[in-house]
Amino acid sequence: MAVGCGSSSLLQQLILATCKDGDETLFAWRSFEAYPILSRIGGATPIQVPLDAHHRHDLNAMADAITDKTSLIILCNPNNPTGTLVTEDELEAFLTRVPDRVTVCIDEAYLDYTDEDLKPDSLGLVQRHPNVCFARTFSKCYGLAGARVGYMIGAPEIINALNRTQVPFSVSTLAHDAAIACLNSPQSKAERVSRTIPQRNRLRDFLIKEFIHSSRWNLTEADIPESQANFVWLALGDQSDAFTEALAEEHILVRCFSGNGVRITVTNAEETGQLITALRSIA
Repeated sequence: MAVGCGSSSLLQQLILATCKDGDETLFAWRSFEAYPILSRIGGATPIQVPLDAHHRHDLNAMADAITDKTSLIILCNPNNPTGTLVTEDELEAFLTRVPDRVTVCIDEAYLDYTDEDLKPDSLGLVQRHPNVCFARTFSKCYGLAGARVGYMIGAPEIINALNRTQVPFSVSTLAHDAAIACLNSPQSKAERVSRTIPQRNRLRDFLIKEFIHSSRWNLTEADIPESQANFVWLALGDQSDAFTEALAEEHILVRCFSGNGVRITVTNAEETGQLITALRSIA
C-alpha cells in the first residue's frame, strides 16, 4: 500500500511510474476531469472513450481502444460525474482482454456511497490480477478534502514503482493523524453515508417522477442514470448552463459540465428539501 496526498496525487504518481513520453492513458469520458490533465503532466497521451448510451463505461470499446502504446487504464468506479457503477463481473470480463503489461487502476473515490451488495471486491481483483490496483481517498465521506490524504493498494511491483515517484514529506502529520482517527471510527463514516444514500434516492425519485415532466427542460428518465455515488447526474446537454444559472438564482450551486450535463451533490435531508423546492421553482 502507498499513501499520498489524496487519490489525485497518487494517480499522478502512477502515471509517472507507468508511462514514458508518448505512452497512452486510457479512460472513459466523461469522467474525472483531472485524468487528461494528469496524463499530459506525466508526458502521456490521454485517450478518451465515450460512455455508452446509459452513461456507463463502455468496456468493450475501451478494450478495443487498447494499443501497443497503452500503458495505463483508469476506471472511475462509481464514475464521476455520472455515478454509474461497473460491477465485479464486468471488471473481471474486461480484465481478461487487458494485456498483462498494461496497468489498470480503479479509482474508488466514491465507492463508500455504493450499496453494499453492489460493491466489487477490489482487494480480490488485485490478488487475482497483478496488473490491477485501486485508489481510495479520505476527501469524500470522511470529509478530509483539505487535509489531502488517500491510499493505493496493488501488487508490490506497482507500489514500489509508485513510491519512487512520491514527493518527500508529502502527507502531513495532521493528515496522517486525521486519517487514522477516521479509520478508528467506522461508525462515524457509516452514519454519514446512511444519511446521504436515502437523500440521493429521494432526489432521483423526485427528478424521474415529477421533474422530467416539466415542459421547460428536455429530460427523460434515461438522462438521469441510477447513481451509486453521493451525487446525481442530469444529462442536460446544451441546456446545462441555463439550468445551472436558473438554480443559482434560487441560491443552489451545482457543478456544470457545459454541453454535457450537471452533477448535483447530495448531502442531508434539509438541504435536499431545499434543492427540491428550488427545482420545483425552475420547472
